[in-house]
Amino acid sequence: MIKIIKEIGEIEKNDIQKIQVKIIEVGFENKRPALDIRLFVISDTTNEWIATKRGITLTYDEGKDLESLLQEGLKHLKGFENGDN
Repeated sequence: MIKIIKEIGEIEKNDIQKIQVKIIEVGFENKRPALDIRLFVISDTTNEWIATKRGITLTYDEGKDLESLLQEGLKHLKGFENGDN
């Protein structure tokens, strides 16, 4: 069972999908916090949100590395949206 330390927030993709961001506890003997970014979908049978395998769990250092890549990617994406490719 995953221990949730803090729920950070979520982004609704559409009526049946959302992305949740949480701080969770990982590891067996050396428990440490990690950032979990995961896709959730509405269950057809229970009509409740369920976690999928689609997601990523990052340590602090990995999160910092991803943050810089996301910032760079967003700059380029904005350029494409503005027709500046």
